[in-house]
Amino acid sequence: MAEYNILKTGEDTADLDSAKTYIDLAFRLNSANPYKTCTGRILLTQGYLLREKNQRKAGKQTIENAILTLSGIKDEHNLGLAYYEIAQYYNYSVPAEMKFKLHYIGLSVNLFSSSRNLELKAFALKMLADLHNINGESDKALIEAKLSLATYQAIDYSRLQGVFELIGGIYFQQSDFLQAVNYHLRALKTALAEQDTAILCQINNGLGMTYMRLKDYRKAIRYFKNAILLAERTNDRSTIISLVFNVAESYLSLGETKEALAYVKTIPKGYLQIKDPSADFAVALMYLNIYSGLKDFSQTDKFLKLLINVVNLPQTNNTYKSYIYSALIKYSIASKQYASASFYLKRNESVLTLLKNPAAKDFNYKVWFKLDTLEQNYKIGVKHLLLHNKLADSLLMESQQRDLKKITSFYETTQRENAIKLLQAQGTLRETQLKHEVYSRKWALGFAIVLFFLLIILIDRYRVKQRMNRILKKHYSETRLANQTLAVEKSGLLAENDNLLTQKEWLLTEIHHRVKNNLHTVVSLLESQAFFLKNDALRAIEKSQHRIYAMSLIHQKIYSDENLKTVDISGFVPELIRYLKDSYGVHLSIQFHIDIDPIRVGVMQAIPLALIINEVLTNSMQHAFRQKESGSAIKVTINRSGDKVTLVISDNGVGIDVAVTRSRSGSLGLVLINGLSEDLDAFTQIENNNGTKVSVSFISDLSMADRTPENIKI
Repeated sequence: MAEYNILKTGEDTADLDSAKTYIDLAFRLNSANPYKTCTGRILLTQGYLLREKNQRKAGKQTIENAILTLSGIKDEHNLGLAYYEIAQYYNYSVPAEMKFKLHYIGLSVNLFSSSRNLELKAFALKMLADLHNINGESDKALIEAKLSLATYQAIDYSRLQGVFELIGGIYFQQSDFLQAVNYHLRALKTALAEQDTAILCQINNGLGMTYMRLKDYRKAIRYFKNAILLAERTNDRSTIISLVFNVAESYLSLGETKEALAYVKTIPKGYLQIKDPSADFAVALMYLNIYSGLKDFSQTDKFLKLLINVVNLPQTNNTYKSYIYSALIKYSIASKQYASASFYLKRNESVLTLLKNPAAKDFNYKVWFKLDTLEQNYKIGVKHLLLHNKLADSLLMESQQRDLKKITSFYETTQRENAIKLLQAQGTLRETQLKHEVYSRKWALGFAIVLFFLLIILIDRYRVKQRMNRILKKHYSETRLANQTLAVEKSGLLAENDNLLTQKEWLLTEIHHRVKNNLHTVVSLLESQAFFLKNDALRAIEKSQHRIYAMSLIHQKIYSDENLKTVDISGFVPELIRYLKDSYGVHLSIQFHIDIDPIRVGVMQAIPLALIINEVLTNSMQHAFRQKESGSAIKVTINRSGDKVTLVISDNGVGIDVAVTRSRSGSLGLVLINGLSEDLDAFTQIENNNGTKVSVSFISDLSMADRTPENIKI
């Protein structure tokens, strides 16, 4: 009853008084015959009450007493709650306290796991992941967040929007913005399904921030505005200020400074009044950026003074200082106050060094180079340009190492799964092996005897061959010696040249051959996995097989062709179609009409093109002819006009719903087609005209000299 009154929504004094009454009663009842489990639980509840009343010192001491009591009796569930509660007394924004907060939350995770309380374990894991992400340890955070998600899913917990949003935020921190968008959208979908309006503002803001980093500022503005509407419902002023600032920054990034000012003027003045400069400095920051962009310096003085005061306050953290210095730098350059700009650049560099933010420091050096150029200080400008390039290379290397780590993690995970499956298979086969063991031994003995006699025969034949070889070798050496002296110099030079060329071609061929083999191995693994899957999971595995096969087919075409730099699409597409017809068993039910020019494309274009063809054909075979018994047909055309290559795939089936193609929550196939089209820098069009028609046009990366006049008709 005490916990109910403490944890219920709202902070009613009467509820807290009732809770205290129940706690006092519990202490009196337990004092007659003290029971440590009860004592620990009562102390824990009393700690909840004291923290709710903001009596933090007494509350922390009470929780520490609860931990001592519960540790002695190994009450893992309540001890986990106590460790989680004491973590709330440490401030994550203070580095010295953050390590204690992480330690206690980690202990609670282990205790909830031992007590088999999976829901609390998942909840604590989510908190631990959030803290590690704040602490800059995004790799640990991602592992913990995904473990939290898996734990929730294991107990069929449906309210996963918070975990999805956290994972999206972690991917954002890692600059993996496509994954961030994916998880933010999953969070949005789940929140709407669960009717959780409280988190919708945070999710929309996360999507807006991610699209800003993807430089899709229009989408970013749309999500920020959605978040503002949600924040206005709860009159959350601080959140509204932050969101309006983000909208203004998006407009400024688009070069639409006037639109930024016009939008800000639509916000009710009560939200954007600067009441507390240290808390509301984002408003001044926003106006300074806008008026600097408009070069309307008559409006900047009051905001400039406020920001200079805030940046010098001792309680202003380094992140906020960096934001303010960046705005002051932009203002100084725009107003041609280059000495001030140089001063703020030096201040900002010191702050960024403490923050250990190489991306922001890289931007600082870039601006510094621009300032040096404006001042015609080219010697120092070169220094800042070199520092900018060095940091840019470092950031690129970090990104590559992160990608390599993901690939390695995926490979190791796959190996572990294969090892588990192998052990399971070995256990099943062991019983059969025991039954046939005696029979196998007899066969082994007989085989050994036969092998022994064969070995004797082979040894005898080998000795005869050796004698003949010695005789022939003597005659051959005498003849070869006369010719070898004349040819040695010429053959040596030619052999060295041919060897280098052969090694180069062999290495390229071997690389493509091994890539093809590895991809076929993955296809085989997926086939093995498919035996254990059903329904959607099975279909997902099959689609993955087709995609991987399409990529492996490209590599096969490369290493089997004399030209290792290009791929003949006219030879590749029919083979891919034959594979898909075999996979879906549509040899008789669907007619294929193929008209392909003999086009060669580079390796960088061949793989995206192959995957697009695979996705469109797979979609047609699976979905286009469900309501059609005869006359089903698919037409594939690839032609070339100048440097422009056009792929058209059409069917006479039921046709795709055009609204789905425009939806943000389309299928993975549509997402892949759009993403791969961007890789080709292609124009993609999907139509429904008595069936689905997909057109993809792109510029070939090869010259027109690679073309031949003939066409292939199938």
